Amino acid sequence: MNQTELLHVNFPHLRDLKPFDTAHSATPWLADSEAKHSRKPCAPIEEA
Repeated sequence: MNQTELLHVNFPHLRDLKPFDTAHSATPWLADSEAKHSRKPCAPIEEA
């Protein structure tokens, strides 16, 4: 049993959770699996 399944066994109501309305429009990198893994959370040091 993986951790997600174990979590759902202990907290079954979590299965009913839905992403918030603007989850994919406000954060487009969530919808694109390639962008999700290559996203940079902050500006490069040179710009800061």
